[in-house]
Amino acid sequence: MVRWKRLIEAAERVAGRKVALYLTSEPTGYRGALVRGQQGEVIIYMDLLTHKEEKDVVETLAHELAHLILETSDHSPEWSKKFVELRKTLEGEQNEGKGKGETRSRGPS
Repeated sequence: MVRWKRLIEAAERVAGRKVALYLTSEPTGYRGALVRGQQGEVIIYMDLLTHKEEKDVVETLAHELAHLILETSDHSPEWSKKFVELRKTLEGEQNEGKGKGETRSRGPS
C-alpha cells in the first residue's frame, strides 16, 4: 500500500520545494515525467498502468527527483548514485511506521 502523504512529504524535503504528483490512467509511453512549473513548483506525472506496486511508485519518484536535483536529463554515473540514494531515502520513509498500527488509506491522503 502506498502511503501517498508520507511519500509526497519526503519528496518535498529532498527537493526543497513543493512537489505535485499527477497520476494518469491514459497510456503515455513513459513511466514518469518531470515538469518544472512557474514559481519553482515541481510537477511529476506518473502512469498508473505501469505502477502496480509501492516499489514502482518509489522508483519513478526517485528517478525524477534525481533529474531535478542534479538539473540534468542524463543518466550519468552521478545521476545513478543520486537515484540510488533517493530511492533508499524514499523507501525508508515508506517503511517507517509499518507494523506499528499505522492506519493506511486506499488512496491519496
